[in-house]
Amino acid sequence: MERIEEEISSEKGIFSLTGRGPTVQMVLWRAGFSPSFLEKKGKNERRDQLQAERKKLIETWKRRITLTHAPLLRDVEEQAASRDTAGSEIIDAYRQACHDTELELLEAQIENEELKAKVAELRHKLKMLEGSRDSSL
Repeated sequence: MERIEEEISSEKGIFSLTGRGPTVQMVLWRAGFSPSFLEKKGKNERRDQLQAERKKLIETWKRRITLTHAPLLRDVEEQAASRDTAGSEIIDAYRQACHDTELELLEAQIENEELKAKVAELRHKLKMLEGSRDSSL
């Protein structure tokens, strides 16, 4: 538990990648026990009582650690929230740029179709003029 407490202090209140404090299972794992080590087995009443006391001790330690480092955790959470907001603004700007580009593309496609229609019309007129010129010769 002392090693975990040192890690929390050195990381400004952050213990895990999620930013949460240690769990009972994490403490047990770090101590070399299985996550179910402190669970009641129902076979030996004295053992179950001892395990319950150990679990309560770990829970008390966790609360003390959480209260000690709560201001640091709040600062980290606020920094993360501000990064998320900044990231959100960038994503919104990117989405708007994509939307604008799609509109420009659509306008260009419409203009292209209009120009194709105009070219077809002019070719038809050219054929008509060439046909009338050939018949007049």
